[in-house]
Amino acid sequence: MDKNKMIEWIGTQNVGVSSKTMWVALMCPKCVNGNNSWNYDVPHDADDFSRCYHLSKFARLSLDDLRKVEKVFPYWKPIIDEWANLVSAYVGMCYDSVFDILQGKYDEIMNLKGLTKTSESTWEKV
Repeated sequence: MDKNKMIEWIGTQNVGVSSKTMWVALMCPKCVNGNNSWNYDVPHDADDFSRCYHLSKFARLSLDDLRKVEKVFPYWKPIIDEWANLVSAYVGMCYDSVFDILQGKYDEIMNLKGLTKTSESTWEKV
């Protein structure tokens, strides 16, 4: 990871919630005030993933760096586990595939956030 590029990225690049989540996990994990904060999240579609991907390329993040994100935010594990497939789909401009991969991990992510599915579209903290 190139820390200077990380610092440059946060102030000059297109930043979304999921890419900011990655940045915070890597640059200031002690800044995280609990994993349940609505200030942090995973990518939900190809646009969200694009910002995460561009951060990873810009700052030269390795798989080990990405694993650090999941240590701070355990619910990122399904995303990191699928990272190579997400990158392949994104680079190949198969944006529907990016969406499908991300949506296929949604229930696992929500469970890792400590939420229980109570109906098709409702999750609750139990």
